[in-house]
Amino acid sequence: MLQWEWADLEDYVENIISDYEKSLSATEVIWYFEGVGELLKEGLIEPQIVYTMLGDRFITWAEKYETILRTVRDVYEAPERYRNIEYLYEEMKKRQQTVRKLYQK
Repeated sequence: MLQWEWADLEDYVENIISDYEKSLSATEVIWYFEGVGELLKEGLIEPQIVYTMLGDRFITWAEKYETILRTVRDVYEAPERYRNIEYLYEEMKKRQQTVRKLYQK
């Protein structure tokens, strides 16, 4: 995943966390992706369905917010936090490679 500079994290804190409405929206997005990751991990939803629904958009989001999610994990000393998002990202990257190979032919 891409790495962000600390200035981006500060921007996030200033623009998202300090604003309750934006913070609530960001939290809802995170928990949505956590839920999808859990469903995928438990085999309750097919990877192709998830990729079709979220695919590249989720991958872009995950790469953009990786440093922020890791920092929150570290600050709260909760290594298990956001593991389903991480799993979802890894599975979507695998699916992305498969799909791109199909379209290269």
